Amino acid sequence: MPEEPPKDPILELVQWIDKRQIEKEDSIFLSNDSLRGEMRRIIGAFLVLYFVVWLATYEYGVNLALKGQFSWNTTIVAMSALLAALAVLIAGATFVQPYLEKNEIEVRYKRATELHDFTDDEKPFLRALIEIGSKNRGFTLKQLYDLDKTKVVFTEEKLLERLCK
Repeated sequence: MPEEPPKDPILELVQWIDKRQIEKEDSIFLSNDSLRGEMRRIIGAFLVLYFVVWLATYEYGVNLALKGQFSWNTTIVAMSALLAALAVLIAGATFVQPYLEKNEIEVRYKRATELHDFTDDEKPFLRALIEIGSKNRGFTLKQLYDLDKTKVVFTEEKLLERLCK
């Protein structure tokens, strides 16, 4: 009886993730994952802040118009407040952008662990593979795994090194 080749745990994880990427029902890769989880509150807070400033500016202009005191100077004050709020919104979006990718990976990792019961030894490799899959959207993990002929990228050591960066 021929001896079975030893099972590669990394390959099994790659195949499981790719299967979840293809299936629409139990997919762990959704298009708007970066805006889920913790980031939803932060982005929502920036938008609420902008609309509060916009509403206050609008009310300021309406009150002055009703009193008959609306002038060019009040228009400049209102526009500068709105531009400042818009600048804060853009700066906030720029500040939050690096965290969107980390949040996307975290949301996908949580979803994967809810769909399947992974061992404690598999979880770090799962997270690293989800990170690779998130950054390389045009390819499946199996394609990348097969391209790694020398088995340098998809070793346990390299995947753990990727997590520790």
